[in-house]
Amino acid sequence: MTFHPLRTLALLAGVAVLLAGCGSSSSSGSTQATATSPAAAPTAPASPGKPVPTPTTAPTPVITGSVAAVINGHSVPIGLYRVLVGLDHRSSPTQPLATIEKSVMQQVIYDELVRQYAAAHGITVTAAELDARQKQDAASSGGEKAFEKLLTQRYGVTIAQYREIVGPNLLATKVEQQVAPVKGLRSDAQAKAQAENLLNQLRHGANFATLASKYSQDPGSAAHGGDLGQVYPGQTVPPFDQAAFHAPLNTYVLVHSSFGYHVVEVLSRGKVARAGQPNGPKTLAAHVRHILISTQASSAQQQQQRTAFLSWLQTQQKHATIKWLAKTQSH
Repeated sequence: MTFHPLRTLALLAGVAVLLAGCGSSSSSGSTQATATSPAAAPTAPASPGKPVPTPTTAPTPVITGSVAAVINGHSVPIGLYRVLVGLDHRSSPTQPLATIEKSVMQQVIYDELVRQYAAAHGITVTAAELDARQKQDAASSGGEKAFEKLLTQRYGVTIAQYREIVGPNLLATKVEQQVAPVKGLRSDAQAKAQAENLLNQLRHGANFATLASKYSQDPGSAAHGGDLGQVYPGQTVPPFDQAAFHAPLNTYVLVHSSFGYHVVEVLSRGKVARAGQPNGPKTLAAHVRHILISTQASSAQQQQQRTAFLSWLQTQQKHATIKWLAKTQSH
């Protein structure tokens, strides 16, 4: 299933490590995401945070109507369709409008099919979950004000529209886990038991780097003995961030995050110049290493899950009654 880039937040400027403690440590000790890391996110395009110029010759989409479609008897409001068309047009102003319309139309249909399944099975996304996602993305983009500025200048959307875009993706993730579950995935209890066993070994003198290299399921840092290098406040999800900046130094602690269980050791903490900015202002950072026992699927399992979920969506669409009503024209 393909989502708009803003939906997955892969293009948000300043996002180096979006999720808890799962990056790779470069030879210079800075934290970076890798293609094989659970937290991997493509780097932002050049000149992050600046408006994307729109050629004066590019047609502007004009969308009419109050209902985008009627799917299985349910009217789908025009709002999200209008926002997504605007995003695609802003990101790729020379792309044919018909191509944008077809892509967004498909996404809106998938969103509604997911929403209908979720409603029938009691699956929801809470305001608290949206708040947590927004807080995480804002922290990774330099704070709430910088995040709002980025959304406005680069994507032309408000915070309310951002939440309208991200919400269906969070819901789709939950539905995907139910309709296309990953087989053989380690349970929470199993992951916790293994992490506690490693914690006990470390407290009895085992070598951290050796255990990380052998057992950690963060491939980026495992290759470096679990060393993540420097992490900064707000760069990782809250449980990991809390440990990085509040746990005692040189002490092994167990942290539970959305990825699973981390055995964490904070090696040092203080103000440093950010990687690549030796002459810039110093900021608080923590030098951290960890061992991740994951409760998430591997890259191969995730790809299999995505394929199965897309197949499920296509089947749902095949048997759905769909009447498309939105009209998009160039102006």
